[in-house]
Amino acid sequence: MAEEKNIQQTEQDLSEQRRVRREKLAALQAEGQDPFQQTRFDWDHTSAQIKDNYDAMEGQAVKVAGRLMSKRGMGKVSFCDLQDRDGRIQLFVKIDEVGAEAMAAFKKYDIGDIIGVEGEVFRTKMGEISVRAKKITLLSKSLLPLPEKFHGLQDKELRFRQRYVDLMVNPDVKRNFIVRSQFIKFMRSYLDNMGYIEVETPVLNTIAGGAAARPFITHHNTLDIDMYMRIATELPLKRLIVGGMERVYDLTGDKKYYDYIKAFADSAIGPNGEMYGICHEYVPEHVDTVRNSLYTMDAKQCAIILYRLYDETGDVKYMNAIKSLSESMYYYPT
Repeated sequence: MAEEKNIQQTEQDLSEQRRVRREKLAALQAEGQDPFQQTRFDWDHTSAQIKDNYDAMEGQAVKVAGRLMSKRGMGKVSFCDLQDRDGRIQLFVKIDEVGAEAMAAFKKYDIGDIIGVEGEVFRTKMGEISVRAKKITLLSKSLLPLPEKFHGLQDKELRFRQRYVDLMVNPDVKRNFIVRSQFIKFMRSYLDNMGYIEVETPVLNTIAGGAAARPFITHHNTLDIDMYMRIATELPLKRLIVGGMERVYDLTGDKKYYDYIKAFADSAIGPNGEMYGICHEYVPEHVDTVRNSLYTMDAKQCAIILYRLYDETGDVKYMNAIKSLSESMYYYPT
């Protein structure tokens, strides 16, 4: 009973927040400041670029843009966190810098709004690298509230249904997307350099494949036939080999490949990761290099390091780690 009341209260709170946000949007539109008509903002730096090059950029004028993730202090001074494609950076908004009218407008902004900020780079008394705002532009109004920051978005079904919200509030999820993309890019480059040709095999077949796996069945209306979604790609690739294309591979939709990527990323990254442990055991002076390359998703650098370690030590563990990349793929060497 208590749980039902909590759910009802939450829904009422969300409805109230939606109503308030729509009223704010209506007020902006009535004043001729419709944020959805703001179609361009030329930013020139990201949060990571500012933090990585702070010594050279201190006091420099910058333009940053991103989503407002938090606000603290609502007097003459406000601190807030801006999230862009590379991470977060703190904004320092002071009435003396932006003006009373702009400060009043800024106080009405909500968490989730997308803004553009012109200002200068500095470090606060607490040592936080920040941007001192000179001008703030509302680029888009968020009409739905984000999940509260302490518990975040935890419901798995909701996370998959609203992947965009999951990406906003869970940085690790976005990082997984980037890792996956970098691994695919690396594997394509690795196989292409070995003389393989990427092909696309049919997604739907007229016969079921995949041994004892239960197939997904659909119906082709135009041809009026039942078709089966592919499970494995061996047969189409073998037909290409018979036809004279001796080295072929197909990454598109290959579940085995994507499962491998996830397992490889999970096992490699972090102080307990397999590759990290190998390097720590045999060549401790390279531990930081490997860790940094893994965390920056530089898969090619990791492969180069492993090759070098194998050449230096002759330990088959390094070669096994390298070979596991190829063994996870559906390709056929000549």
